Amino acid sequence: MDQGIQLTLIIALLMTGLAVWAYRSIARPLKQLEQRIVEIGGSQDFSGRIDRMTRNEVRNTTDALNLLLDRVQTSMAEIRAQRDQIAFLANHDHLTGLPVWRLTSDRLRQIIEAARRHNESVALLFIDLDGFKQINDSYGHDAGDHVLKSVANRLTCTIRCEDTAARMGGDEFIVILARQKDLLAAERVSRTILTQLQPPFPYGQLSLTIGASIGIAGWPRHGDTIDALVKAADRAISSQASRQEQSCHCNTRAATAFLRATLSLSTLQSSIMQFLVSHISCCLI
Repeated sequence: MDQGIQLTLIIALLMTGLAVWAYRSIARPLKQLEQRIVEIGGSQDFSGRIDRMTRNEVRNTTDALNLLLDRVQTSMAEIRAQRDQIAFLANHDHLTGLPVWRLTSDRLRQIIEAARRHNESVALLFIDLDGFKQINDSYGHDAGDHVLKSVANRLTCTIRCEDTAARMGGDEFIVILARQKDLLAAERVSRTILTQLQPPFPYGQLSLTIGASIGIAGWPRHGDTIDALVKAADRAISSQASRQEQSCHCNTRAATAFLRATLSLSTLQSSIMQFLVSHISCCLI
């Protein structure tokens, strides 16, 4: 065989071997790398990582891409956290953490739809704090903020998980009671809320006290829309001209009536004991 032909065959074999080696060492790993990148981009799951390759050149590329994925994953987590925080702040009161009216109205709409399907009732309590302005004026806004946060905490501890407490703004709150049989149950909850708001709110060396008035409206009895229920509950409070004591007002079909909350037995006993102690002290002097 001619030497030229032999040399050509040898070169062809070397080139073929080089091509196979290049494919196995570089082209195929790069193809696998490309497929993995496409998979990650399509799934938007940046938690996965690319397996390291054997060749230094390709291994360095995979390491760089994995580092990029680390940074992308961290950035995406921060963006999601910020987005969730923004969504929370948009739907919750910054002071008390309670839902604002937009979120509350959505929940009330869902509760009403569920009540409609199961032939149940829904109660809306409109809570207006009495004496809050005096606390703000006498002790400052920090004291007032403390009272509002404490009131929100007592409300959430009083109601069930399926119910909703929300802040309307200022010193006004709303409680939505789901799955109610009648307004008598809502009145009992209102009295419980008044009882929970009776104890003073410790603030430094001070003991701050407030009163509250609660207007009650029921779906579907007092309205079929959210605005109608809020107005009905607000009217129940406004119907009582003088609100020197804590009171609970409930709309009825015939007229607006109200129920005055009585002091708890423990409060009455405490008042009697204070009266007796003061008079006994005077007699001993």
